[in-house]
Amino acid sequence: MDTMNSDLLLKLRKTDLHLHLDGSVRPATLLELARQQGSGTTQLEAIFRAPPDGDLKAYLERFDIVLPLLQTRTALQRASREILEDCAANAAMYAEIRFCPLLHTRDGLPAEEVVEAALEGLAEGRQATGTQARLILCVLHGMDAGQADRIADLAIAYHRHGVVAVDLAGDEGRGFDLAPFRRAFGRAKAEGLHVTVHAGEAGPGENVAEAIETLGAERIGHGTRIFGDPKAVELAREHHVGIEVCLKSNVQTGAVAQLTDHPLRRMLAFGLAATLCTDNLTVSRTGLGEEWLLAARDLALTDAELGQILANGFAQMFMDDALEPLGSG
Repeated sequence: MDTMNSDLLLKLRKTDLHLHLDGSVRPATLLELARQQGSGTTQLEAIFRAPPDGDLKAYLERFDIVLPLLQTRTALQRASREILEDCAANAAMYAEIRFCPLLHTRDGLPAEEVVEAALEGLAEGRQATGTQARLILCVLHGMDAGQADRIADLAIAYHRHGVVAVDLAGDEGRGFDLAPFRRAFGRAKAEGLHVTVHAGEAGPGENVAEAIETLGAERIGHGTRIFGDPKAVELAREHHVGIEVCLKSNVQTGAVAQLTDHPLRRMLAFGLAATLCTDNLTVSRTGLGEEWLLAARDLALTDAELGQILANGFAQMFMDDALEPLGSG
């Protein structure tokens, strides 16, 4: 199969629409934050090693190590700025960075300041690199309706300042009860925010259909098991729902047994709007360039298929707002 030169592939300006803040903090920054906060660095050693393939538990445990270090405005602002700098270094023209703000209030930082810190960091990164970025706020499985409403409130309040969507994330394999989140996601959509949902990764393809029908998902995070439910495939195709594909992490979490099993090519053949994303730069030990090289080399995608992925990424951006400075409006 004819695939473009690797150097050209790496230089192509791309999008990264699925990128978790807390999974993408630079290792050197984590070490520095740990020392500044008087924390031990022994646990951090796990972050610097790629998680074993197929071990979702080991993968998720790494976030518990990082979160205590991201409980200050300064740390969040720095992490956000550096993540966007790393995106730019990987030829990202546009990125959407997501996180759950309520996880960063454990030491008393108000949720509003959490969101503002991330937005300020992204603004600094944009100014330094020219790469555009927006923020997605995550609701997590296991949260109650009140917590989901709180996150929707934050998304609505900061919509004009750079928050563009709400997401449902967390361990899908523990259950997929969407009832507690219906009101919050409905309110967010009514205010012009977009919706993306992690589905069909650790759970069945039916979860993809439910995310589209119940929460109005416009994009699906991962969706590797979408072909287990013909209804999900048809809904995604009919409503032009984007599929945020993260190749390396899909192997690490066991969403696919091995990279060659990944349904990315089949998604494209069925007319699904699949994009290539990174998921977690640090936890997965990856970058946008690496994800594209995996698609070209290991999955042997053609130039035409890679071109379709590139076009899908730009078509599926949630960047449809005019930014206003924080504190205005």
